[in-house]
Amino acid sequence: MKKVLYVVDKIEGGGATRIIVRVANMLSDSYSPYLTSMVESHGYSKYDLTQIEIVYSDVQLGGNVFQKAYRLYLNVKAIVSIIKANEIDCVLSFLERSNFCAVLAAKITKKKVIISVRNNIDRQYSNFGGSALKAIKFLLSKVYSRADHIVSLSKGVKAQLVTELSLNENKVSTIYNPYYLEDYVKQQEWREKPTSPYFLAVGRLEEQKGFNHLIKAFYIYRELGGKNHLYILGDGVLKTYLNELVDYYELKESVNIVGFTNNVKSYMHNAEAFIFSSLWEGFGNALVEAILCSLPVISTDCDFGPAEIMCCQADAYPFNSKLGVLVSPFELPFEKAVSRSSEENEMANVMFKFEPRNYKKEDFLKRAEDFSFHNVKEKWSELVECVI
Repeated sequence: MKKVLYVVDKIEGGGATRIIVRVANMLSDSYSPYLTSMVESHGYSKYDLTQIEIVYSDVQLGGNVFQKAYRLYLNVKAIVSIIKANEIDCVLSFLERSNFCAVLAAKITKKKVIISVRNNIDRQYSNFGGSALKAIKFLLSKVYSRADHIVSLSKGVKAQLVTELSLNENKVSTIYNPYYLEDYVKQQEWREKPTSPYFLAVGRLEEQKGFNHLIKAFYIYRELGGKNHLYILGDGVLKTYLNELVDYYELKESVNIVGFTNNVKSYMHNAEAFIFSSLWEGFGNALVEAILCSLPVISTDCDFGPAEIMCCQADAYPFNSKLGVLVSPFELPFEKAVSRSSEENEMANVMFKFEPRNYKKEDFLKRAEDFSFHNVKEKWSELVECVI
């Protein structure tokens, strides 16, 4: 049996780790899986790794720019050693740092390499100005073009790779994340469910997720006479600020920032609607999970993911689809001002007029099939077989 080495930046509780472990497990009947991370990690116990050979990393985080560059060298050297010691046939990596090192290591050892790009490159590196951003794109283009194949998480990311990095379109495929659909079927009544109807949002409490805009939109919704509550599940660096914003708008009785929870699906099965307020995405995993739970959505039409996931192309906002409503993306950069924007007003009005009963469960079940474990496994199997 041929061997595949899976490489990810860090073994932690994030989506990339969860999906690369899932891919490794689902291909383990055809390829012997090995897993390593770019830095020392302590999150292995969170995952089912019984079928996967773990190769631990002792590279440390932190340091200045020169130390970080030296760590890239150490990462490449470590991957080369793993490939040689375990007679690896193919390397498969997720995320930019891992992709960069995996391509270099695979070329040094003359092995096949598949990389997965999972985010909006322009927005991911938006903090870098003109010439710096051009240099990053030039470097990514040169390295990524050496990969045997590239997997994008969405069609939007694929288009960006082809146009912005000048990559060969025939070497880029879109494969969605795999989900076990049976895990999203409502099993039993949730005894601890909130007593009031509520909207639900899920994600890291960071600028990208747009929760500051959502809280302001929710305030306008309540001003209009809306009665629903709002639950936000997630943790992150903006937790204190977002709680301060809730206090400023006197929403403590109707907005609950729950923090991290393993009970997301129970919240989804009992919500009125799922609110997706992101400024940008590579795809939008939480939005997919809402659809798997047959939960209607109200989503910004950000790049990339929501329109693709909801199978629609908006020509005006708000735009109604069979799975929910697309609203204008939030264009403002992150700021701590409390002034309202037209996009926040638009989202508030959609929330106020939203009718969950207008949506049919069969439409959600039909779309869910595209993300099923079986369909995604088939695509990954065909790709790896073709590359190796």
